[in-house]
Amino acid sequence: MAKKKREPKTPSLSNLPATIDEAEALIFARELILRLDAGGDVGSPFEGTESRHFLRKLLAGTLQTADGRMWLTDMARAGEEESQIVLQDALLEMKSRHIELPTELAYYDMQLTRADVVPARWGDRKRNTNLRATSSLRR
Repeated sequence: MAKKKREPKTPSLSNLPATIDEAEALIFARELILRLDAGGDVGSPFEGTESRHFLRKLLAGTLQTADGRMWLTDMARAGEEESQIVLQDALLEMKSRHIELPTELAYYDMQLTRADVVPARWGDRKRNTNLRATSSLRR
């Protein structure tokens, strides 16, 4: 059976913004992405090393509210590496300046002292599990 030659699809009108607000939001988002990709003093958040720095800057913004600090400490306790790094930096800075720690950070600091915080996860967990399983078979 011979394959039919594929014809190009005609553009669908459903892909177009339906309202002026949607069109303006789309324009804003595209311009924001282009500005972020252009970088600046930090670099583009879409590159490997810079994306981590960009994420840390965003996470540091959560330190401004009690709800944000609670969320960030929960993430750090669960082993999320970037959250742990942001909190370590914040704790070091506040202790260095002799600033009283907010309740959420004081509690997190006590948990760090008692070693109750899960260390950051490194590497691909699935790969590590497979390697452990095969290494135990060799014994």
